[in-house]
Amino acid sequence: MRAPYGFYENDKYKVCMTGSIWVYDSNEQLFGRFSETPYSFKGAFVPGTNLFVSRTNECHIVVYDLDRMQMVRKIKTSNVGASVDSGFCFSPDGKLFYCIEAHWNDWLSHQVSVYSIPEFERIKIFFADDKKTVLKFIEPNGSGEYYVIGFDRGCAKNTEFTARFVNGAIIDKREYNDNSSLVYSYFLWKLSGFTKKALSPNLAEKGIDQSSEVKTIKDLHESGHL
Repeated sequence: MRAPYGFYENDKYKVCMTGSIWVYDSNEQLFGRFSETPYSFKGAFVPGTNLFVSRTNECHIVVYDLDRMQMVRKIKTSNVGASVDSGFCFSPDGKLFYCIEAHWNDWLSHQVSVYSIPEFERIKIFFADDKKTVLKFIEPNGSGEYYVIGFDRGCAKNTEFTARFVNGAIIDKREYNDNSSLVYSYFLWKLSGFTKKALSPNLAEKGIDQSSEVKTIKDLHESGHL
């Protein structure tokens, strides 16, 4: 298997993302390759299915059917390249896909788009016109709520926070104690599947790995540090 930036697996397939998307069976035999979107480094399986979703550096959400080895949906989310460093997640029941996206032509605004599964039709947008609050990562907690990492823009400096995301609203904001670059690096690494290639130098220098006490945004929210 190739050394990937992103690695993901379910009970049938293993996916290595190197820019292209390499698909292996459970015995690590090459099953096929997708190269239509050459800047694909992070993704996820739709829970309970063999559909795989890629978030590309060209600001696309791309959906692949691995059983048929076909690209079934390609969605342009933004013209702002930095949006690739923002998070995404599925609802625990696999019926919704939450994606943090830069506003179409405005890097100052970041929105949360909600897509239906399996159609991947956008059904809700939150914070589209909010230039103060910038969200970076989102995760479910398994009980109908989501946790987010983000920051509020300020005149002198930004205020980094974790919070609960409930019914489209951000509540219970808390500042965390670690520097934001360390936190961002950790959760980007987590989105990549904790691969060696995606491990950033600042995490390695601190000795932070996937055995860290902080496993989720909820953990960070409650502890205040990695």
